Amino acid sequence: MRESSNYVTFKPLKVIKYMHQVKLDNLILYIASSPRVKDLGKTKLYKLIYFCDVRNLREHGETITSSDFIKYKHGPVPSRAEKRLKALKRDDKISVELKTKGGHKLHEVKALVSPDCTVFSDEELENIKFVCADLGKKTAVSLSSLSHEEPSWVFAKMGKSLSSDLMLYGASEEAEGL
Repeated sequence: MRESSNYVTFKPLKVIKYMHQVKLDNLILYIASSPRVKDLGKTKLYKLIYFCDVRNLREHGETITSSDFIKYKHGPVPSRAEKRLKALKRDDKISVELKTKGGHKLHEVKALVSPDCTVFSDEELENIKFVCADLGKKTAVSLSSLSHEEPSWVFAKMGKSLSSDLMLYGASEEAEGL
């Protein structure tokens, strides 16, 4: 929204959606290129996106990507993530290769280009760096388990959107009292 003379104009919805897409794409590229993130498969990527978004939501009142997260067996998945991965792969910005690590199949995601960090605010970038440093070396299994402690995941129905209101509450808070 910007003020102009005596009235306020709003950005068209398409521009806002495009900016969220740009942020999601660059968050994927950032995580996939971070030296602090090891053995990045799709499951781990989706959990790291979730934790970046909820950390920013809890600290600054809004998510980074404006993604809806869907409850799946292995934890929350951003609703647009698979579509964006396919687009990034098609545009030769990432590679996705099937590998086996520790007996588990992994669709390893690697960035082929650098992210454009100018699309993020200083606060968003700080939270992204924190999540990559804090959770980047954890396995997909441990991140899935961690996400299963989140009230937003606990109270969602399988295949349905997580409550953005419940995303404000962390796993350290008593989920039963919500």
